[in-house]
Amino acid sequence: MTKERPILFSTSMVRAILDGRKTQTRRIVKADNLARHGADGVELWTGFMGWQPAEAIFADQSLSTNRETRCPYGSPGDRLYVRETCRAQPRASCWISPACASSS
Repeated sequence: MTKERPILFSTSMVRAILDGRKTQTRRIVKADNLARHGADGVELWTGFMGWQPAEAIFADQSLSTNRETRCPYGSPGDRLYVRETCRAQPRASCWISPACASSS
């Protein structure tokens, strides 16, 4: 089953995606306190989404042994969507990106 997951990007990276200059991204997975056993099985800390069910795996090549760890960013085939950094404009009823705020 395909899930949708947000990935937070800066304004400049969103512009690069929209311009077609950025087609891939990388996310760092820290091994410290990464996994725990939850009520429904293994869960992983994702940072931006908290504890999530572990579904995909990746190889940890930094270790001398080839240990596999579950990926906290989802499974192959999941839909990742861009979530731009934004803030509320004081006394306004809309949200604006930092780039728009600095140019006004």
